[in-house]
Amino acid sequence: KDENGSLIVNDVSVKEVEPADFEIAIHGTAFHYVLAEGAEDMGNDTMNSIRHCFETVLNAKDGATRTVFDMAKNSDLTTDAKEILFDAMEQKKTDPKSFLRLMIQSQLRKSVETLLDENKDNKSLLNSQKGDDHAIHLAARNGAPKNIIEKILTIDSECILRKGRDNYNVLHCIIEGAQKFQEEEGDLRQKVNYIFEKTDTQLITSESNGQSVRRNAEAEYGLLPLHLAAACRNKVLIDAILEKLPTPSMKEKALASVSKNDFTPLHWSVHTNEKFCPRQMVESAELEI
Repeated sequence: KDENGSLIVNDVSVKEVEPADFEIAIHGTAFHYVLAEGAEDMGNDTMNSIRHCFETVLNAKDGATRTVFDMAKNSDLTTDAKEILFDAMEQKKTDPKSFLRLMIQSQLRKSVETLLDENKDNKSLLNSQKGDDHAIHLAARNGAPKNIIEKILTIDSECILRKGRDNYNVLHCIIEGAQKFQEEEGDLRQKVNYIFEKTDTQLITSESNGQSVRRNAEAEYGLLPLHLAAACRNKVLIDAILEKLPTPSMKEKALASVSKNDFTPLHWSVHTNEKFCPRQMVESAELEI
């Protein structure tokens, strides 16, 4: 706004334009509105009452094609309140694959574990279309603990080398999840070390036992996991990756590796990119890395 309170559009003060002109209304049910406006205040009893009141619209979509469950997964609802709501989903019986993905995105760990245990021989439950995230990528991106990763690999052991969205391998996705959910160092290291047990260095280097494995390790833009860990300012994961490389020459090669824009890990560690790390580095973190 200018000094008179008028909005400035393209460097020009426009008196006839009001802030309300920029508001967007998306048509939806009252339940969509309730979740959007005050979900963090709902207890379990309240959610039970509201769920029964709006039983007929549980699977209705708003103008942005979101169901109430799509909105709830990103809301401030308690885990118990989400469980009450999601228990009513038709997809739970008619489309368990979609239900599993929604549970993973909602961080409902117990529901995910139960569904995986009930489908130990159903590999198709985890699959995705080419170029999209397999369940293991989705779990890693959403900060799932080691035991859920283990259960997925028990059902489909071959998925560990698969690529997901953005050509990310599971380690890229764990790094992204750590950035988003600020995971505890011990839990993060336990999960990463488990992946290393299963893959050795195949997911972090361009060469293993004299053979090129860059196709396993490289994501979109030529990012190796070390580049991504540096871009996300995650020293715990930088250390974990470097510690896994068995020789000084492999460590040196990793630190000198470049992505498609010729950035080394050090370049990525001081580069601000909204896709990877929306915040500027603080001095102490910069010096440590």
